[in-house]
Amino acid sequence: MKLSREEFLTKKSFHFSWKFVTEKDFMEACVLLYDLLVYLDKLYLYEHLQVIIRELLNNSCRAIAKRVFFEENQIDISNPVEYEENLIFFRISVLEKWDAYRETIENSRYKIDLYVNWKEDEIEILVISNTVLLDIEKQRIQNRLNSSEKYKTIIDAYREHSDSKESAGLGILMCILLLRSMGLSKESLSIESKENQTISRVFIPKHVIPPETINLIYEKVTKEVKMLPSLPESLQRIIKICNSPDMDMKKLIDEIEKNPAVSADILKLSNSVGYLNRSKPDDLSIAVKKLGSNGVLRMIYAISTIRIMNSRYSRMEEEWEHARRTSYYAERLAYENGLTKIADTIGVGALLHDIGKILLLSIEPSIFPSIMELAKNRALENSKVVEEISLGVSHSEIGYMLARKWNFPEDLTYIIAGHHQPWNVPEEFIELTETVYLANMMTHYLKKDISFYNINFNILSKYKIFTAEELEEKVSLYETSFRKEEKLRGINA
Repeated sequence: MKLSREEFLTKKSFHFSWKFVTEKDFMEACVLLYDLLVYLDKLYLYEHLQVIIRELLNNSCRAIAKRVFFEENQIDISNPVEYEENLIFFRISVLEKWDAYRETIENSRYKIDLYVNWKEDEIEILVISNTVLLDIEKQRIQNRLNSSEKYKTIIDAYREHSDSKESAGLGILMCILLLRSMGLSKESLSIESKENQTISRVFIPKHVIPPETINLIYEKVTKEVKMLPSLPESLQRIIKICNSPDMDMKKLIDEIEKNPAVSADILKLSNSVGYLNRSKPDDLSIAVKKLGSNGVLRMIYAISTIRIMNSRYSRMEEEWEHARRTSYYAERLAYENGLTKIADTIGVGALLHDIGKILLLSIEPSIFPSIMELAKNRALENSKVVEEISLGVSHSEIGYMLARKWNFPEDLTYIIAGHHQPWNVPEEFIELTETVYLANMMTHYLKKDISFYNINFNILSKYKIFTAEELEEKVSLYETSFRKEEKLRGINA
């Protein structure tokens, strides 16, 4: 499905046509969207446009399903009274049994077309269905467009509309808020019927500059980051030795031995599930020599971060277990794909990838569950986009702030910042970050939070995973080993 440079230059568009849009169909379209944005040097728009396209396709799919249901049951959809009375039955019979209704929709006369066109860096997205909007649908869409200004965040809209009969309204509001977060107005989205079609159009101009989104929560987060303590002086001395151009291994070991707690943590972490394919040392000097100065340096950052986070916030066992699991999966991926030299860095980066989420969960415990619920309900691959349009900041960005505050090495910093969007990091850190991205997605796949088609196919292919069955097999293998290692080591974050 990958477009060549020549095709991009000559075709200036791509088109898909479906009777029923599956996750596989959607992700195939997203692969081309990704390639297009790489070509246009607008990859920073990928997640926002991906969600917008998903919402517009979902709206069209539901509109088609609604008409099929009303026709099948011989109900006059144009009659306002019958329309209102039967919406609840449509929701129960179709929306709550979506996959079971697929064959019925595929055998109908309806279809959906997706066009993505571009010219001189301007992008036009068209979702076209061979349906015509009813007057009541037109009115509800207009009401959503008119009311969008009153919502500061998508969470506000979700709380008000999540149980409404017309679930498409929330999708429209999400599109508008996403456009707003990109610095665009609601006029960038239009939905209209003409010539027996309903056309949803999104226009992205040549110059898109995301605005500075500052709100109370963002200010609260940045203030919290500033108030966090610096790394302890004893650890800073170890870091200084590791960074010294004429690093002395004996001096490094002596300095670590001065701090029994740090010595114990290094032995514990070097023996943990995140450090594979090496003998398990029980002597500090052996452990340090095996790790090397770079390995010790990154381990010190992990130790100090975990200490500070656990001392300041309540211990979050579930989050740290997720971090350990991601670290284990990431190192397995690294070793299996010839990345042995950077596997340790990948393991530590994966262990720390969600430190921003831990801070966010601690200072905004009430809003984060709503964000996660909304992301899951809208079938988003992660909550990052919802976080950004709800809070003005994502947990990846918060993690980046923390890494900068504590002077993390660039490789760890970019792993934390880019673990949801590895294509946005500098080229020299893409391999590291992609590995952590995939490991993180695999752990979410394990929990059934996402499907195979939610994972970027280009990255899956790099790691020789081409089918859902192959992913299932690899995740099952990794998880069995992870549980065995955790039980064997008795690891606790």
